[in-house]
Formats: sequence, C-alpha cells, structure tokens
Amino acid sequence: HRTRHRLEIELPVVVVVGSKLGCVNHALLTLTVLAGAGAQTLGYVLNTIAADAADTPSAESNRELIAAFSGAVCLGIFPHVPADSRDDDEYLARLAETSLDLDSLAT
Repeated sequence: HRTRHRLEIELPVVVVVGSKLGCVNHALLTLTVLAGAGAQTLGYVLNTIAADAADTPSAESNRELIAAFSGAVCLGIFPHVPADSRDDDEYLARLAETSLDLDSLAT
C-alpha cells in the first residue's frame, strides 16, 4: 500500500541535479514526487560535478531533456567547483550570480 505524503513546511523547492549518467531519470522522479506532495517547485539547477563535464554534449542534453519531460524551468547550470574552493562563500556567490537565474528564485 502506498502512502501519499504531504509537506509540513510549505517552502518553495529548487531541485539540484548532479549532471551525470542517470540524472534525467533522477530529476524526473524527484520532480514527480514533489508535485505529488504538493510542493511548489521553482525549477532545477544542473550541478556540474566533474571538471571535464561542462563541455560535453550530455550537459546540454540533460538540461533539455529534463525541461522537455518535466515542464520544469532550468534555473541554470552551476559550473564545476574545485575542491579547494567549495568552502569559499564569496566565490560560490559569484558563481551563482553569473550562472543562475536568481530573479526566478526571488518569489
């Protein structure tokens, strides 16, 4: 028997998708579950997790496929962040400003 869950906290959601093999399926399942739970989903961000993945055809096709099959808005593609910069809040903020559609997040 399936239990349908409802959200207790009604905050808008941004789905972050690691751009790699299987991410389209993972994103679509996540977006479907969120919709079923009544969540307001603002969109999704593709997170480039491998340094050499940003320039591959799959990065763009992942974005296009998720948008086409889900109808969700892509808020941007976050670039790969080197391990030594992952704790640098200013650097991460600059990347967000230049890589993401932050206006869509201001709801």
